[in-house]
Amino acid sequence: MNVRRVTYGHTMTTPRYNPWTHLATHWPHIHVDTRATLPHGMYGAWTPGVLHLSRRLTQTGRRCTLAHEIVHLERGPTPTEPMAAAREELTVDRIAARRLITIDTLADAIAWTRHPDEIADYCWVDRPTLRARIRALQPDEWSFIERAIDRREDAA
Repeated sequence: MNVRRVTYGHTMTTPRYNPWTHLATHWPHIHVDTRATLPHGMYGAWTPGVLHLSRRLTQTGRRCTLAHEIVHLERGPTPTEPMAAAREELTVDRIAARRLITIDTLADAIAWTRHPDEIADYCWVDRPTLRARIRALQPDEWSFIERAIDRREDAA
């Protein structure tokens, strides 16, 4: 799916990251089970060759969890030491969020609304993924968002 965006006064078509396509392209041997019964608070789990996604996840939740798990595949095993594991999870969250939410999409959403649920819906992500993306914004990205807000306010 392509998303049309108007950025800096011109229209761009940006392909939206699709974790399902990414997985099928890079790891075609991995099967995804979307009907898994997992413990409360666990959204994804691995067995050899199978990624189990919790049956409680929404479509958006499956998309975000799959993107997160793909980053784990790329980065390798999570460290066993608790502090290193926590840092790794934070890194994985940020990488997955950056893939799922382009700066153009985030800027459009924030220029349109300040409500987190509406921003998340606009970006087609869950709230934790939105939080990870916002917490990892770089100064130039904040400036880009501020300019998008200014343009929207000037147009109103």
